[in-house]
Amino acid sequence: MTLSLIKTNVRVTAMQVEESPNKGEVPMLLRDHPLMRYHGLSNWPPAWSWIDGLENKYPIGEIGILKSVVQSHVLPANRCFLTIDHEGSSYMGCLLFDDIAFCRQITEILQSYCNRSISDIGSSDISSTLVYRLTSAPAMLLRDHPFVAFKNKE
Repeated sequence: MTLSLIKTNVRVTAMQVEESPNKGEVPMLLRDHPLMRYHGLSNWPPAWSWIDGLENKYPIGEIGILKSVVQSHVLPANRCFLTIDHEGSSYMGCLLFDDIAFCRQITEILQSYCNRSISDIGSSDISSTLVYRLTSAPAMLLRDHPFVAFKNKE
């Protein structure tokens, strides 16, 4: 069996496939998950704002070590706040989501990843959340599902 996957800027290692909860399949990396979006734009990695430390180094991208994750208590609770340490300073980032339920799931997942590097977290296989969201959604007409393109026949 031959698997063809064409995708730019995605690194998939043999170890990631081996450790994947969907053994033998191509993993769904957190950074590539279709619900890691806000108004059609990817939300990963967040923009980092300096909150403490010796110097603001204006970091960009998948840098630092995750220290804490908190979901917003302000409604709609469609965002979570990440705190990282990087080169002697602390930074905060905000992930905004279109899907509040997925925001809650990602917040819980990210909380379990504290003290890991942001780049490792971005490379984490979260296939099980995609399957969960597709199979646990409330009754929904096929035409209303976010992953289905539907055209009216007139």
